[in-house]
Amino acid sequence: MKISRNCSAGVSLLVCASLALAACHHPSPQQQAAKDEHDLAQIHQAEHERPPVVPVQPEPVSFAELSRPDLTLPLPDGAKVPKPGEGCTFSVHGTTLLVIVPKFGLARFSGRVEVFGADSGSPAIKGGIHVKYSGSEHALELDQTGGSVRIIIRDKFDRPAYAARGDLSCPAGSSDAGSDPS
Repeated sequence: MKISRNCSAGVSLLVCASLALAACHHPSPQQQAAKDEHDLAQIHQAEHERPPVVPVQPEPVSFAELSRPDLTLPLPDGAKVPKPGEGCTFSVHGTTLLVIVPKFGLARFSGRVEVFGADSGSPAIKGGIHVKYSGSEHALELDQTGGSVRIIIRDKFDRPAYAARGDLSCPAGSSDAGSDPS
């Protein structure tokens, strides 16, 4: 009898320990609600938190570079890379930083050429180019005031990452550049 009593007490202790352990793994409804609220607050913060602005510096770009056969660019349908004398160029202190045609613009950052599609709803200026273009990583805006043009390159959050005043050169007849003649 003594053995069964000890055995019975041992089983009861084991059952109680198991139930207590199981209770540790299941929070009460209040605890679960508090955890859910905390998790939602973290998600909300992550969705609305913006990283700091990362300044960009456009690198020199040339028609010869853009025409290289090994360079594949995701141009709009029917578009071709402009040749010298086609399209417009934006230059700062004589260095070309941007090649622009009515359908798209091309700039280089960190050795990689980015294609900017024209915002056809934005006004057209010199050479038939638009004042707004959007790329995969950046957006650009041209502001023509008097004889010079100011370019603003924005990040994904529409914050200025680069701005400069320079010269916009558009050869005669450049408004059709970058389009498919067929």
